[in-house]
Amino acid sequence: MPTVDEALGTKGFEAVLWNGVAAPVGTPAAVIDTLAAATAKVLKDPAMQEQLSKLAMESMDLTPAASTEFIKSESAKWKPVVEATGLKIE
Repeated sequence: MPTVDEALGTKGFEAVLWNGVAAPVGTPAAVIDTLAAATAKVLKDPAMQEQLSKLAMESMDLTPAASTEFIKSESAKWKPVVEATGLKIE
């Protein structure tokens, strides 16, 4: 079975599992800011950092705007993989 790089002609393709906190489109900016601040506070807590470390996980300190850009880049990266499989995203 070919690697992703071999199958798609890419170089250095990397797959990383990530999780995020999201809100519906149209959520007021003040709510997004409150959610982002609360999430950042929890992720910086030493007890949370310890738990993440035990799971071989690390947090990414991203602003809501940076998170949006990250999701866009991940979508673009995975688009050729999804298309190559013939799967349809609904």
